[in-house]
Amino acid sequence: MSAYLIDELERYGVAVRDRSEICELQGTEGHLQEVKLTDGTELPLNFLFLFLGAAPCTTWLGECIARDEKGFILTGPDTGAEGLLETSVPGVYAAGDVRSGSIKRCATAVGEGATVVRFVHEHMTKMREARRTAAGSA
Repeated sequence: MSAYLIDELERYGVAVRDRSEICELQGTEGHLQEVKLTDGTELPLNFLFLFLGAAPCTTWLGECIARDEKGFILTGPDTGAEGLLETSVPGVYAAGDVRSGSIKRCATAVGEGATVVRFVHEHMTKMREARRTAAGSA
């Protein structure tokens, strides 16, 4: 999160904590009153917003698809692909937080996912046309 945004949030009584792990939530009748962290810190809070998933879970890809040093999937020019969201494997796309260089926002991820649907259709059309051309010249 940008420093200017953190400063702005703090003006309104919002505390931003990074690299914190919650081990316990305390409250009564469905209302949050306190959060306990694994380091023993206890924070009196009425509201909590969590940012999860900052580390990509992409090790299962092995060496199949190019990733950056942090494990995020490379797309577009970073991997020599034609399309902005295309990976190092033609016809395979990445969208949202797992993509290297993404802005890590839900609305953007949804938009990228919707865009990928169009890219898949375009890719499939190119493949069908290539097959027809190959069959016609045989």
